Parts: sequence; C-alpha cells; structure tokens
Amino acid sequence: MIKKLKRTILLFLAIILILLPSINIIFPILFNTKRVFVLTFLCIIGLYIACNKEQLSRILKEFFLFNKKISAGIMFIFIFGFISSVLSQYPVYGVLETATYFLLFVGLFFFISLYRENSRIYEYGFLIIIVGMVLLYFIRFIPSYINHYFIAGFPLFPSSDFLQLYSNGEPLYPEPFLGFINVRFLNHLHTWTMPILTWGIIRIPAKHWALKYAGFFFLSFWWMLVFAADARGTMLATLTSVVITLLIFRRQILRWLKIHLGASFSGFILYLVFFKFFRTGGRDLFRKKLTDQARPELWGDALELIAENPIFGVGPMHFADYSYSFLAGNPHNIYLQIASEWGLIVFIILVIICVYGYSKWVKFCKSKSQSEPNKSDSTEITKLAALTASMTSAAAHGFVSGIIYTPLTQLIMIIVLGWVIGIYLNRVNTLTRVEIPKIYYYLSRIIIIAAVASTVIFSVHTYQKMNRILYNTHQD
Repeated sequence: MIKKLKRTILLFLAIILILLPSINIIFPILFNTKRVFVLTFLCIIGLYIACNKEQLSRILKEFFLFNKKISAGIMFIFIFGFISSVLSQYPVYGVLETATYFLLFVGLFFFISLYRENSRIYEYGFLIIIVGMVLLYFIRFIPSYINHYFIAGFPLFPSSDFLQLYSNGEPLYPEPFLGFINVRFLNHLHTWTMPILTWGIIRIPAKHWALKYAGFFFLSFWWMLVFAADARGTMLATLTSVVITLLIFRRQILRWLKIHLGASFSGFILYLVFFKFFRTGGRDLFRKKLTDQARPELWGDALELIAENPIFGVGPMHFADYSYSFLAGNPHNIYLQIASEWGLIVFIILVIICVYGYSKWVKFCKSKSQSEPNKSDSTEITKLAALTASMTSAAAHGFVSGIIYTPLTQLIMIIVLGWVIGIYLNRVNTLTRVEIPKIYYYLSRIIIIAAVASTVIFSVHTYQKMNRILYNTHQD
C-alpha cells in the first residue's frame, strides 16, 4: 500500500513537470495553475511523511546526519521566519510563504531519501521527466510558430499578446503559445535543466546514436528559446557555471563541455535561422540594451527595506507591498529579497549554510575526480559536473532574478539538491547509528501538519488578492 502511494506521488510529480510548462489546466492565470499543483504536491508529500512512521524516521535520520550547527541553523531560519511573519503587516502572507518553504524543505528530504533508496531509478526518472518536458514544449511551440506566418498579427515567441476574435463564443484563431505568464519563468527552467540534459546525452550508449542526435537537437531547441527570449540572465549564469565547473573538474569533463557549448552554438544558429532570417520577431538580441533600468531601482528598494528592518525584515512575501517603485513583486535578486523579507540574521545564516554546503560538495567532487584521474569524461564525473553546473547556474542567475520563487523551478530545485545531497550522504552506509528521541517524531508530525493546514487555508484565503498582485508584478 505504501509503495503504491509513493509511486502515485511520483507519477503526480512527473505529470506536473511534464505537462504544466505546456498546458494550462485549471485557472485562467498560468502562474496560479502551476502554483496550485506544486502546493498540492508539497502538501501530499507532507501528509505522506507525517503519516508514515518509517519514512519520517528515515528523513529525521537524514537530517541529523548533517553537521549539528547546520541543523540548528536550519531550524533557526524557520523559527525566525515564523516570527517575522507574525510581526509583518500581513501575517497571512508571511505564514503562507514560510509554510511553503518548510514544505519544500520537507520535500527536499523526501527526495534525498528517495535517491538513497534507488539512485538509478531517481536519475533515469528525472532525465525522462526533463526530456518529456522539453518534447511536449516543442510540440506545443511548433504550431504557434507556424501560425505566425499564416495569421495576420499573430505574435512570434516569446510575445503572447494577440487580439482574439470570437464567433458564437468560440475563438476564431488559436491563442499564441508561451505556457507561462512571463517568459522569464521558462528561462528559470532552462537554467536548472540544460546542464543535466547535457549529461543525459552523454549517458546514452554509443550504439543508440540516433537518440544521441535527437537529444542534442532538443537541447539546441532549448537553447534557441533562450536566445529568442533574450534571456541574458540564463546566458550569463551558464557562462559563470561553465567557468567554475571547468576549474573544479578541468580536463575530465571536456566531452560534457563540448556538448554543452556545442548545443548553445547550435541553438544560436537555430535562433538566427528561425527568428532573424525567416522572420523579424522575438526579442532582438542585438539591439537590446545591456542594462535594465528597472533592476537598480528595485535593488535600491530592497536595500532601503533592509536598512529600515534589519533584524526581522518586512516579512516573507512582503516585498511587493513595500516596494516604493511598484515595478515588480520581487527585486529580481533572491539574495536581496531574502534579506529584505526575512531579515539580515536569516540571510547571514542561510549564506553560511549554502557556502559551507557548496564548499563541501566541491571538495567531494575534487576528491572524486582525483581518485579517478585516468577516467576522463566518465559517466560519474560528468554527472557530478552537470549537477555542479546546474546549482552554480541557478545561484548565479539568482543575482538578477527570482529563480527560487517560481513554482516549477522550486520543484526542480529540491529534486536537484536532493540528488546532490543524496550522493554526498551515500558516503555514510547506514542510518542505524543515528538515534532520534521520540519527542522529535511528535513535534515533526505536528509542525508538518500545521504547515500543510496553513498552506491550504491561507492559499484559499488569499487567492483573489494574489491574482491582482500577479497581474501587476513579475515584470522582468
């Protein structure tokens, strides 16, 4: 029964990540559709863990395998976040945001546990999900692109503004396809997934050369959309991650690097062919200014909020209400947003934890690569490189975007981090040596159920106001 339930949960995850970038199912607002499904998934995981003693025990043991100071710091972050929420102008929003991130944290340990149970299925499953996501997006993209040639005024990707005409209540023309309320949300997926897709191509056996070429084509297509959307954040983040990853692994990842950079070049050629030579449209990569006047103003707003509220911040999910410029719902910098909303104490603790974790991972990767100096481009080394590049790209992209705040990328984030931490913790062969006091089981269940209840109740309560905010924010 438990195994069937877990399989159902994972099937639901696959449906979310494969379908939702391309298909709007419930709400007229795309962001809300994705958010509802992601929150539903997180609540299901929370209840599954709270009601499953064996799974809860395993997750608690995974958590306490961490450095004790790190574990204490994580607990402090959520306690401080809750206090900040209660003290904020709109406690409902603050508690909702804090509960969401707590459930993401619980989900992270669900994926860590899942990886350690069966790493092979985890890796293959995630690759299949990413490929399915890209393939379905390609299938939806092509008709919309073709319509641009045959329907007057039909916009070219990534624009989705089109005067829709109706006859007897039925639309005369199909809607332009983007799949997201803002193209930058799609670019966040690009940032996380492209390094891993590159590893997936390497993972295909040489005898299946047709699959390798197909994988390269779809990775190039993914890159083409990056150039068409003028996603400079993704481009710069990818360049940063490539440099750092190359410094860590050096010559051992040349094959991964060639495919990664080769696909970006092929994607650029596809962009020139389909967005410049055949038709003028899209975001003009060559005429776009290198600076965005909105970002400095938003960063200035965040810095003012930090100066005025250094300890507790203005409260989670409160930047949109306090931003003086009213340009966006976030400052397009995850670090400034965390500091301004959660306070400097939480920000400093979080930075210490992330730097500590990243340095441990880099040390682990270097040790692994040095232990296999003659295995250049081995599947294991290139996998570590792909995960390093994915994390590094996201961290770099966070300086100019809200990459950890969009629904689907939150799921991708905990899957990738679960994969990384799972690999790292696999050095520990057993969990039996970790003793968990019984009181922790009771407290964990109470907190998880409270987080689930808060998420459900407050999401419903704030739905209409969130709609109004989302229509007027998230401009990149």
